[in-house]
Amino acid sequence: MQLIEGGLKVGQTVLLFLQRVEEAHEEGREELGGREERSEEQEKLKGFERGGEGALMRAL
Repeated sequence: MQLIEGGLKVGQTVLLFLQRVEEAHEEGREELGGREERSEEQEKLKGFERGGEGALMRAL
């Protein structure tokens, strides 16, 4: 059980990191004045962010 809880904490940390990277990327894009298409992989990551722990557990 502790292993699962530890894995969830790691997963949450990774998602938070990815969210911050995406925000920084968005800010950089805005400074350049352009907007690029989102890749399929980015859309999958957004799905995990929206789904929270339940989505992470289903993925495992």
